[in-house]
This record gives sequence, C-alpha cells and structure tokens, in this order.
Amino acid sequence: MICNENNKVPLDFTINKAVAESTEIYKDNISRRAFRFGFAVCNEGMRYPNIKPSALGLKSPFAELPLPVYVQEHAIKRFAERIDDK
Repeated sequence: MICNENNKVPLDFTINKAVAESTEIYKDNISRRAFRFGFAVCNEGMRYPNIKPSALGLKSPFAELPLPVYVQEHAIKRFAERIDDK
C-alpha cells in the first residue's frame, strides 16, 4: 500500500459510462425490452458473458454455440423494487 505524506492512502477514481445494448423480445405478440448482461472490469472495460444452450440442458445442433445473455427490463425493475423494500 502506498501512502502519501499524511499517511493517507490516495484514492483515484475514473468514471465511465457504457450504453447498454438492448433488443426487443416478443412472446405471445407482446414486446418487452431486454438488455445485454454485462459488468465492468477494472482497467479493462466492459465484459459481456455468453452462455451455451447446452449449459441450460437444451439439446440441438446449435447447443454448443455461445449466445449473449439478456435480462428483461421488467425483471430489472422487480429486482430494484425488492432491493428498495429491504
């Protein structure tokens, strides 16, 4: 740990903004917006994980093809509501 002359650890923050990738998902002719799941990694930027359908137990000729992960907007809102209630 590096301290300054006052024996304090200096803090250095960098704040960046990333615009979330989004798409529309349709089920029963109802449209819902979904956002690509991602997270920030210090000094590296954003990471966007993928998942293979086989990891969810799905079987198809494409089950080993990694696909992007999306979270529906209403799920994010419900999660935020539950966090606020605590």
